[in-house]
Amino acid sequence: MKILSICIGIVSLSLMACRTEPDIPSNPKVLFQSDIQPILTSSCGQAECHAKNGSEFSLIGYDDVIDHGGVIKGDARASTLYKVISNRSSNEMPPEPAELLDSKSIKLIYVWIEQGAKNN
Repeated sequence: MKILSICIGIVSLSLMACRTEPDIPSNPKVLFQSDIQPILTSSCGQAECHAKNGSEFSLIGYDDVIDHGGVIKGDARASTLYKVISNRSSNEMPPEPAELLDSKSIKLIYVWIEQGAKNN
């Protein structure tokens, strides 16, 4: 029984070690206007989704993203926006039939939030 407990512990630790966050480049230059806003506009800002009149909240502009996107500046893992686009939430976005964001877009959003989610 003791050996089984040890084996389960080792497997659990191994699985936890496999879950990693995107690497942040040593000199990232992620800008809201040129990097983040185009991703959100093309993937989330459609008329039926998070455009100005499409849902209860918009993700079109910086203030909308901060106010309604659940962004915790400096903490991507705690931010609702990052959780839903990286499949860490039951509310996966964008919903089917839309394509999920690619890993590059998710990484850019992660880095932007970790950098303080600045309006630059």
